[in-house]
Amino acid sequence: MPPEDLSEQPQYPVNANGVKAPNSFIGSHQVFFQGSTGLVATSYGTRGFTVGRLRTGVYGIKFPPVKHIQFLPGIQAPSGLGYQVAIKGMSGATQVIGVSGYAEVHITRTEQAPVVTGTTPSTMIQHQTPATGTVLDLVYYASTVHPLGY
Repeated sequence: MPPEDLSEQPQYPVNANGVKAPNSFIGSHQVFFQGSTGLVATSYGTRGFTVGRLRTGVYGIKFPPVKHIQFLPGIQAPSGLGYQVAIKGMSGATQVIGVSGYAEVHITRTEQAPVVTGTTPSTMIQHQTPATGTVLDLVYYASTVHPLGY
């Protein structure tokens, strides 16, 4: 049974394989959205993460310096809303230790495209403003060792 106080005490070792395993860690960060424009109401989980709205359905994440990071994003939306979430535009994580990294989160929905007479109905993917109550979950695996060994 885990301790009741889940403080930030390091728990070693992380049971992982591969060249990224030494000095690696797992973490999570949550972002809560509010309002009709999808503003970030609050975010918490990892010190040094900042999240801000860039445009409809696109949010920038700045994270502390690491040599490698891999995000596993998820989204919790109010009933009836089906969003997709993807990380795009990653930079800085594989360069120099000491330089913060940056990534973009894209929140989209697949919708019915407008039907033109005589054509087959199709779907299109559009960026969406997340509804109030939507929560973005960012689970990540990070390492201070680059996968290529530098």
